[in-house]
Amino acid sequence: MLLGAATFPLSDLYLLRTVGVFFMQPRNSHTSTVSVVRGGEAYLEGYLLLNWTAVSILTNLNHSKGKYKVRRKQLIAATFVCLWVLLSGDEKISEKTLAMEVTRKTIELPPPRTHSDISLERALIQRRTVRQLHEDPITLSQLSQLLWAAQGITDNRGFRTAPSAGALYPLEIYVMVGHVDGLSTGLYRYHPKGHTLLAMANDDRRSQIADAAWDQDWMAKNAVLIAFCSVDSRTTGKYGRRGVRYIHIEVGHAAQNMLLQVQALGLSAGVVGAFDDDAVRGILDLPNNERVLYFIPIGKKR
Repeated sequence: MLLGAATFPLSDLYLLRTVGVFFMQPRNSHTSTVSVVRGGEAYLEGYLLLNWTAVSILTNLNHSKGKYKVRRKQLIAATFVCLWVLLSGDEKISEKTLAMEVTRKTIELPPPRTHSDISLERALIQRRTVRQLHEDPITLSQLSQLLWAAQGITDNRGFRTAPSAGALYPLEIYVMVGHVDGLSTGLYRYHPKGHTLLAMANDDRRSQIADAAWDQDWMAKNAVLIAFCSVDSRTTGKYGRRGVRYIHIEVGHAAQNMLLQVQALGLSAGVVGAFDDDAVRGILDLPNNERVLYFIPIGKKR
């Protein structure tokens, strides 16, 4: 199995995801299937890190008298990673919850367009932060375009609209839908591969987020509330502590892409970076390896 992150069998992915589902550690008594989905992926993250560590060891062997010897510190590091992957969770998820995760609804988004009548220069000059938004619905095509602008795949090698250090893509985008034509109210997660939405919950959590953002009530009055989140280990696994800086740079790239697309679609948006970290993580049911970076409420200007 230790063949490197790019070469392990697909069956291992399913095995590790299953292990993650059954042994993911819930955050609290309100843990939902959102955490089940992401918890399994946390174990996959650990598996990828384990592969990366093994490759690092294999490429840093010391040649001595015709024999290769593993450095002691590297061996210890690999051992700790193995233990972390195997022992980091101790509470099982019920079969009913697992079944709900497997049958979760996926929504195919309309394909994004790559031409418009609005120039980049026009979008730049029009961009403003707006905190008074209508709750009139936007279209599914508009939501599709916004998500693609932030994290859409634009290359058959998997490259996206926003640059990412090492092409590691630590960002995750969640959509709290209030008013979108053809889409039910609820919480969704965007999948760039396939350009789809995964339905995570069917309740409206915008007001809860507004409360957790130090009572910014205007955040609950919009068509959609976008949450930019990150799985830091995807980047820090390669770049160490400096990877956190790269993630903060990356979310700026992705958010500005979305904000310019907002203008090109004739919509308006605000930006929010002030909130209670633990509270918003709990409201979105994020796993322990994921955190919220930024919110963008979007709608039509009043």
